[in-house]
Amino acid sequence: TYNSVISAWSKSGHINAAQQSERVLQQMVRLSSSQGGEGPKPNTVSYNTALHAWARSSLPEAPDRATKILTYMIKSGDKTIEPDIYSYTSVLNVWAKSKRPHKAKQAKEILDGLVMLWKNNNNNNNNNKLTLTIIPFNTVLNACAFSAHTTQEEQKEAMAVAVSTFTLIRSFGGTVVADTLSYGNLLKCCHNLMSPSKKRTELAMKIFDQCAKNGLVGELVWQEINKSVPKSVLRQYLSPELQRMAEKSKNKRYKNKNNVAVVVGLHQLPQEWRHNVGSGQNREEAKRRKGQKKKQEPKKQQKRPAIPRGTGIIEPSYTSGKDI
Repeated sequence: TYNSVISAWSKSGHINAAQQSERVLQQMVRLSSSQGGEGPKPNTVSYNTALHAWARSSLPEAPDRATKILTYMIKSGDKTIEPDIYSYTSVLNVWAKSKRPHKAKQAKEILDGLVMLWKNNNNNNNNNKLTLTIIPFNTVLNACAFSAHTTQEEQKEAMAVAVSTFTLIRSFGGTVVADTLSYGNLLKCCHNLMSPSKKRTELAMKIFDQCAKNGLVGELVWQEINKSVPKSVLRQYLSPELQRMAEKSKNKRYKNKNNVAVVVGLHQLPQEWRHNVGSGQNREEAKRRKGQKKKQEPKKQQKRPAIPRGTGIIEPSYTSGKDI
C-alpha cells in the first residue's frame, strides 16, 4: 500500500511530488522502527520509486536529495534496500538533467561508485541484484553533452569525462558494450564542447569510423557527425557513388527529422554501417529498404448497438473510449 502511494505521488506531475514521495518513504521507515520491524518495511522498490520521483522533478535540490537517498541505501548494509542498476540510473538522470555546475564530474563519480561496487560484488561472489548495463554510461555521456552552456574550463572538464567514460565502456569487453546512443552522445560532446578545429574533426571522424565498423550508425550518430565536421570532409569518407550523390544534393540539401542538414539521407548509407542499430530504432530504415510501406487495410468499424429510447446510457466506457 505504501509503495502504491509513493508511486502515485511520483507519477502525479505535482510540483512537490518528489518531496511527498520521500515523506511517505520516511513515514514507512519510522513505522517500521517504532514497531520493531513489524510495520510496513520499505524495500529497494520503495526507495527506487522515490528516486524516480526526484528524477522527474525540476526542483533545484533534486540532485542532492537523490544522492542522499542512494548513499543511505549503500551504507545501510540492509540487503532489503540495497541499490540496483535502476537506483543508480535514476540518480544519474537527476544529475544529467540538472543545471548544476560540474554535473558531468558529479555523474562520473556516481558511475565510478557503481562500477566499484559491481566489481567488489563479483570478486566476493556476492549473489545480489546489481548488474551492469550500458544505460548509466550513456547517461553520464548525456550529462557531458549538455554541459555546453558553461565556462570554457567546465566544457574541457566535461569533454575529459566523456572520453574517460567511453574508455571505461571499452575496458569491459563484452560485459558492457557501446550502442548507437553511446556513439551519438560522444559525438554530441564533440560538437557541443569543442570549438570547430582540425582536432575536433579528427576526433569526431575517428569516433564515427569505429561506429560505422560496428554497424551502429543511427539517426543521432549521423546527425551529430554532420554537425561536428565540415561537409567536405564527410563527403570524402563516403563511397564514390555516395560522393556523387552528395555533390548533386548540395543545392537541395538533405535534412533529417530534426531539420539538421546532412550530406545524404541516413537510409542511403551502406547497410553494414547500420545493421546493429537495433530493431526499434531501425524500424523506419527497414521500411525504406523494402521500397514502400505496406498499405494498411482500413479497420472495419464495428456497428454500435442502437440505444432504445428512454433507457438512458447503455454504451460501456470501453466501447466509447469515454469515462462514463
